[in-house]
Amino acid sequence: MRIRVAAIIIVPLVVAAACGGSTTKQSHTPAATPAPVSAEAFKAAAQKAIDASMIAAGDFPAGWNSSPQNSSNDSDVKFSPPCEIFNSEEDYPNSVASTKSLNFDGQNHEEISSDGAVFATADIAQQEQKKYEDALAQCHDEMVRIFTEIFQRELADQGATGIHVAFDDLPFHAYGDWTHAYRVSFTVDLPRGQVSGKIDSVAMRSARVVGNLTFADFGGLDPRIHDGLADIFADRLAKAEASLPQ
Repeated sequence: MRIRVAAIIIVPLVVAAACGGSTTKQSHTPAATPAPVSAEAFKAAAQKAIDASMIAAGDFPAGWNSSPQNSSNDSDVKFSPPCEIFNSEEDYPNSVASTKSLNFDGQNHEEISSDGAVFATADIAQQEQKKYEDALAQCHDEMVRIFTEIFQRELADQGATGIHVAFDDLPFHAYGDWTHAYRVSFTVDLPRGQVSGKIDSVAMRSARVVGNLTFADFGGLDPRIHDGLADIFADRLAKAEASLPQ
């Protein structure tokens, strides 16, 4: 998973979902074993499922606009060891299929986007999740450095004289098999006054399906939109998993 300024991936809450069966003894016909699918068929199903999981224009109230997410790397600033995992040009290494939504902009300078991927097995998805979590656990100071440098570069022509960045875990509702959220908070001193904001990143996993929501907010984002989109997104990821061939 790659870190982006306007689209950031990743609160450590692991929730295992289990379905219990009845203990009542009864005669039944065993369910037929599904026929295996080819790698090509699985990839096509995975792409269709993850594409359908992304947030869309219909999820927003009137007044929101959309534009394509920037597909290029945000910065030539590179993470130092042991955080090189975030330098990857791929958002989801080792995935079968991946995608991202449009970027949605509100009337108060809010920005919201989503991205996600499907892995061949839940074990592979969990392994990639663990790599990401292990790197984050070691990279707090590096995250602060990277975001500070990027803000300095992007705001240099606006006369920024002071940039203060904090990177913290963000408690969040637990979804699916895994939920992890963090917040980048920042204040910037400009000639016209101080500007502050935050970027929340919420990652979720439902077995083989992983997705991420990113919220950039300068104080105008309605909490109902924030929490409502998380509920919608988690439900879609679960449905995507259920739709995949076994």
